Amino acid sequence: MPPISMSLSRQNNPMVSGTLGGYIYPQVDSGSNDLGSFGKSTFAITCAHVCLESETGENMGAPVAVPSTHLSSAYRTALLSQSDRFRPGSIEHETYRRAIKDLDNKTAINHSPGSFGQVVWGERAVIGKQLSDVAIIQCNEKLQCRNYLGDDVAFSEYDPALMFGNLYVRSVVEKPIRGMEVFKYGSTTKYTNGQLNGLRMIYWSDGKLQSSEFVVSSNSPGFASGGDSGAWILHKDCGDNAGGYVNDSRSGPSLGVVGMLHSFDGERQEFGLYTPMTSILSRLQEVTNIKWGVVGIPDNHGIPAGGSDSSEDELDKHHSD
Repeated sequence: MPPISMSLSRQNNPMVSGTLGGYIYPQVDSGSNDLGSFGKSTFAITCAHVCLESETGENMGAPVAVPSTHLSSAYRTALLSQSDRFRPGSIEHETYRRAIKDLDNKTAINHSPGSFGQVVWGERAVIGKQLSDVAIIQCNEKLQCRNYLGDDVAFSEYDPALMFGNLYVRSVVEKPIRGMEVFKYGSTTKYTNGQLNGLRMIYWSDGKLQSSEFVVSSNSPGFASGGDSGAWILHKDCGDNAGGYVNDSRSGPSLGVVGMLHSFDGERQEFGLYTPMTSILSRLQEVTNIKWGVVGIPDNHGIPAGGSDSSEDELDKHHSD
């Protein structure tokens, strides 16, 4: 059950790392002759520049590693460096060596081909005056993928309200409002928060390419950095219904997904640039001729939550164990 916001990279790529935003699914009838096999499929979403070698879409079908090869390698190097500080045979040295061996075993499992999934589509291009930097990864059918921040991080230390239901994404914010409080959890800068701002003109590639991008502004430096690309911009629902929601299945505290971070800007990296989730889903429908939804959020027309999040009984069992 890999939670969202984990680090992610192409298999065996030690240079580029990003963040797993969350999980989506195609809204197709499982009994369909043409597309029925995708009826229970779950797809992870992140930025294309994390998974693709070029803007032309090379590396389609490439296996993806979660956690990322880059961070796993960096962690192993750090453990090895610490072990070398102690005399071979000492308790400290042996403890670090066991940790390295344990990491190697986990890496061999998690980074084996197909263990998480493979890239099936991606693009990085300006579409309709905004940057589309999106890749989707078909997940291994053995995984149970839910839009859950996980229980391995004490989110309540960042915000006491981030417990229980407020760790689940249960709605899509359709009309983000300027000034709305949001946060993201990226694999590099972890938890950071800010407020939604307006559109900002961004010049890419030495001014040859420009686009209008939605902005999150923060009063603190370092809202985002390299490796955070793909993280979802989330809004904590406090019952105010600010911004309006689509595909709303909230029952008590929950999170609404506003969009996906693709870049950062500003002298102190205090701005995050993101694509609204509604724009991402619309673009996917345009490309695939299939309507897409967010895992765990039923369709307004009665279509189930889809993907591997089709049984809340399994979720309840997980928490009771």
